[in-house]
Amino acid sequence: MSHWQQKIRSGFNRLLNMDDRLRDGKDNLALQYLAPLTKGYLPWSRFAMRPSGMVKILNDMVINQRFTVVECGAGLTTVYVASLMRQQDKGHLYSLEHDADWIAVVRDLLVQRGLESYVTFIHAPLVPSDLSLEGADWYDTAAIAPVIADQKIDLLVVDGPPAYDEARRYARYPAAPYFQKNFSDNYAVVLDDINRFGEQHVLTEWRRHIPGLQSKRFVNDGGVAICSNQSGFTVG
Repeated sequence: MSHWQQKIRSGFNRLLNMDDRLRDGKDNLALQYLAPLTKGYLPWSRFAMRPSGMVKILNDMVINQRFTVVECGAGLTTVYVASLMRQQDKGHLYSLEHDADWIAVVRDLLVQRGLESYVTFIHAPLVPSDLSLEGADWYDTAAIAPVIADQKIDLLVVDGPPAYDEARRYARYPAAPYFQKNFSDNYAVVLDDINRFGEQHVLTEWRRHIPGLQSKRFVNDGGVAICSNQSGFTVG
């Protein structure tokens, strides 16, 4: 390796390290913001939404008054959203999840904290979908439709189905087109893992097919994209 190649690689590595420090700093601060909402230990994993992403969701709920919420993929976000709803004394969360065993785990976390009344779980196995890109399975709409029915959705949080490999990289695309008919007059959509190519493409396709959808990406600060049909107040 030449001297200049070494310098370029060294500079690139320094930039990556700076990004990591920025991301970790944002997440550490976010955990302090989140602490008052929950009691007891919560089982964090690398699959959970980053704390700074959760803070943006909660900020949007409070600032822009979004309290009919649908999430794709249950987890820690379920607990935090329900905790905020109890604190605000309003709102309801509809949580789609394909894994019945995981629903039981998350439901138990809610029960331990007295939050179960704020959440309706929808067990929707992954099946072929007419809305999918490249044939990726999505949640069974036969399970979703009777529960959501004519609900007006203020906020849609898309953190599922799993989309971490090549075959499923566009698995989250159907969410916005499917729920579009249920969106309220002023709504937002949050897409997690926006650092990945698959989610970036999903976001591009959403904006291409859903009129008036605006978006802002927070790659280091939360790892999410926030889309809305109106400008609203900033949550970043």
